[in-house]
Amino acid sequence: MDLGVHIVRAPQWILLATMLSLVAAAVGFSFLIPVPFKVEARGILITAEGVKDIESVAGGRVTAFFFVERGSLVRQGQRVAQIEQPDLVQQMEAAQADLDNLRSRQQRVIDFQRQNRTDINAQLTQKRRELENSIESSKKQVDWLAKALTGYEELASKGFASQQKLFETQVKLN
Repeated sequence: MDLGVHIVRAPQWILLATMLSLVAAAVGFSFLIPVPFKVEARGILITAEGVKDIESVAGGRVTAFFFVERGSLVRQGQRVAQIEQPDLVQQMEAAQADLDNLRSRQQRVIDFQRQNRTDINAQLTQKRRELENSIESSKKQVDWLAKALTGYEELASKGFASQQKLFETQVKLN
């Protein structure tokens, strides 16, 4: 009777227990760690018109299944699986970055135009003031020349001023 118990010796039990522990750990980790896999999906649909083939139009990695049992009805548009498409995601991220860049450039242009408009308005206001001052100065000069002309006319009529000086004042006034 003792012979059946001593089939595996103690050092061999330790080795066997270690191997079983490693196998159990590998099985446990296989449930915890997702392993990417690629599925080429093909199926058959049976409708009132007959058998129809279905295929996935997009390539990629299946990330989630919406389980459909064999023989169950599938409606048009019903999701049966989710496919991750890293190339498409990368294109969308690049397009979003381009869009953000363009929006930033548009905002800079709008800000520049707003600042430019403010600067132009300030320049126009300054130019308007200068022109108004010039007009006021010209009006004062015209008044002064009109008074001077009147004075030269009186002096010329009395013979105290030359006709040349009277003529020059008339030319400046006109």
